[in-house]
Amino acid sequence: MELLACSAYEELNAVQRVPHLAFCYESEVQNGGHLQFFENHPAEIIVPTIAALRVLGAENFIPILIEAARRWRSQQREKLETVEDFVSAGQSREFEDLDLAYYDVQPTMIQLLTNYLNLRQDDFVVLEP
Repeated sequence: MELLACSAYEELNAVQRVPHLAFCYESEVQNGGHLQFFENHPAEIIVPTIAALRVLGAENFIPILIEAARRWRSQQREKLETVEDFVSAGQSREFEDLDLAYYDVQPTMIQLLTNYLNLRQDDFVVLEP
């Protein structure tokens, strides 16, 4: 997972970018919900993330992300600068229903990522003699 979590998008090949985007989405939503995902990533990441979810077979996550993005874009937002700002924004529970829906999806994103990585191990692991 280090490759997915610590590499810049531009450093990865097309096969590696799919789980990278899905892992970014997964880790942000699991850590702070959709609010955190949108706060930490530019809007330009949404379309490629949806495409990556399709490749991954994560179709059940796509309507959740699309609705979350629609809500996010539906109003002008100030950048959250402090922990207090983030807590205050989170208290609105704007994305709570979508966060809960995300957590209920089966198979989970981690299961889908594991399957993808297992099928394409050669693109992620180099064994040296």
